[in-house]
Amino acid sequence: MRSGRIVGMEALLRWQSPELGLVPPLQFIPVAEESNLINAIGMWVLDKACATLRAWLDAGLPVVPIAVNVAASQFSDQGMDQLVRATLERHGVEPRLLELELTESLSMENPEASIELMRRLNATGIGMSIDDFGTGYSNLSYLKRFPVHKLKIDQSFTRGLTSDPEDRSIVTAVIRMAHSLGLCAIAEGVETEGQLRVLAAEGCDEIQGYYFSRPLPEQAMVAMLERGLRMDLAPLAPSVRRRTVLLVDDEPQVLSTFRKVLDGRGYDVMTAHGVAEAYELLAGHEVGVVISDQELLGHTGIDFFQRIKRMYPRTVRVLMTADISPANLADAINKGAIYKFVAKPWQDEAMVALLASAFAHYERL
Repeated sequence: MRSGRIVGMEALLRWQSPELGLVPPLQFIPVAEESNLINAIGMWVLDKACATLRAWLDAGLPVVPIAVNVAASQFSDQGMDQLVRATLERHGVEPRLLELELTESLSMENPEASIELMRRLNATGIGMSIDDFGTGYSNLSYLKRFPVHKLKIDQSFTRGLTSDPEDRSIVTAVIRMAHSLGLCAIAEGVETEGQLRVLAAEGCDEIQGYYFSRPLPEQAMVAMLERGLRMDLAPLAPSVRRRTVLLVDDEPQVLSTFRKVLDGRGYDVMTAHGVAEAYELLAGHEVGVVISDQELLGHTGIDFFQRIKRMYPRTVRVLMTADISPANLADAINKGAIYKFVAKPWQDEAMVALLASAFAHYERL
């Protein structure tokens, strides 16, 4: 997240069957586990990863570590450290170029035995990470004893990062906990610029996901390494503070009219056709004032404001509604979700005056 460099890869299984076509791992891995083939597959993947590293080193490529996922039955084999060491030696690969990813639930099946095996693996010089963190049943008293180097935040939390206050709180907490334990925090499943910006603001160390690259076949990965491809960090550059206002409405004509009213008045105007788009814009920009219609597709403006009040407490929230009944307005005011409201359709000069007042309030906070 600081240099944009590729710092690692993860080995993923894809089965291209001549009869069935592309069979995803979610289908064939459970079958492999039930038929006791998972250990053989796991060792094949480990061997293939080390062989690939050796070939790339021989070709003079700027190689980065490859991470390999470990199945529960593999990890229960107390001789695994010897198998890993033998595989590295067979291919002449330095241990620092191999990482093992362990799920937290796998690590907790027999914590004391896991810790002992992890220590022996750690002594070989390989890297280790806890994968899908937050979805298992970790006991923190054991976690602090695990000789791992990284915590990978599960993509189920990353997915809701820009729209769900609870997911954002969990991600923030995991990043801080990882750093307090001297570990690197990696967010999985990063797909949008909004997610990237939030993770950068929270101090996340590394990201993995479609935002940078989808999974690639071997030759495409070679080409990426040869080019020295980096992630564009321009979205994370500090921006000059502007008066940025966001209007959320599901009527395109309303959004267009709003832009025309504010044209040339010194505001950065953003518009969103629904809350999903709004969450991304809020995550990616410092928005001072948000104006939202009360009636949105599948949502209400008040519900939307209650969420962003928790995630962006400084943002000034203005409700736009055709229903100015006391009951409706009291609901919004009592929940503390809004600064003011404006009747719909609005009067242009009244809207301009309201925005001036809202930004003056924002800049005093």
